[in-house]
Parts: sequence; C-alpha cells; structure tokens
Amino acid sequence: QNPDDFNYLFLKAMIQLKCAPTASDTAYFLDMTPVDFAAKAVVQVTVNAPGTAIGQRMHLQNSAAPVPLSQIVEWLKEIGYGDLEPVTTTEWMNRVRSMAAKATREGGDIFQRVESGWEAFEMYFTASSWLHYDSRNLTHALKGTGLECPALSPELLRKWFPDNQE
Repeated sequence: QNPDDFNYLFLKAMIQLKCAPTASDTAYFLDMTPVDFAAKAVVQVTVNAPGTAIGQRMHLQNSAAPVPLSQIVEWLKEIGYGDLEPVTTTEWMNRVRSMAAKATREGGDIFQRVESGWEAFEMYFTASSWLHYDSRNLTHALKGTGLECPALSPELLRKWFPDNQE
C-alpha cells in the first residue's frame, strides 16, 4: 500500500473510526490501482518494450470495474475488522473533523489529510460509479508479459491492512 494514497487514507480512517459513509443517498465506488503494479507497468512499457507505448495514451488504471464502498466494507468485515457502523457522509465527515482537530502524533495526521482531500476525492468516488476508465492500450501493451493489475479483493485488503484485525 501507498500510505500517502487518498484511497488508502480513506479506508484507514474508516477502520479507525469504526464507521463508513454508506448510509447516504450517494453511492461511492473506489478504483484502486496498486502502486507496485503501476511501477512494473511503467518499466515494462518504457524500458522493456517501448515500442508498445510510442504514440499511445496509457492510462495506468485497474482494468477491473470500480468497487462499491459497501462491498469494500463487507470485505473489511470478512478480513477481521468487524462491523463498520453505516453513517451518512455528513456524520462521517463530522467524525473525521473531530479527530483532525484532536490531531495527535498517532493517527491524527490521517484525519487531517482525509479532511483536506475529501472535497476533491468525494467527486471522484461518486463519478467512479458511472465513469469508464479506459485501460485497453495498457492491457494490450502488457499482453503476454504476465503482468496484470490485481482486482480489488479481500486478499488485497488483507495485504494493505494487516494490523488491528480482530
């Protein structure tokens, strides 16, 4: 996991708050592309096989469809994080702001960062329910290399959040 990635910070904040903004009218979807995959893909198309990239627009996106936040919450429960209380987005942000205001050496920074980035990323999470991320050129360039972006799954979440499982 990239500890500076907003998706990671968002999920970590949910785990620490023991709640998720899933009781709203707005449905959030997350598109996650692991940084280790992105790095390997860049090396593949620029160093190992640059002919596959010349003149092509490459979106370093996961080719799998974005995952509903409600599904991610279920997966977090499945891997040992217990029930995350469903709250409205307003209530969730109130809790984030409260923790950000208390900013301590241990964890407060996460809440400050989520608070400061929420407005921009909320639009992204909402748009991910209908926006299509075209990764065909990247998929074509990586064909036959054995390099594939892993779909978001409980196994991937377990790698990103190995601590504090019940």
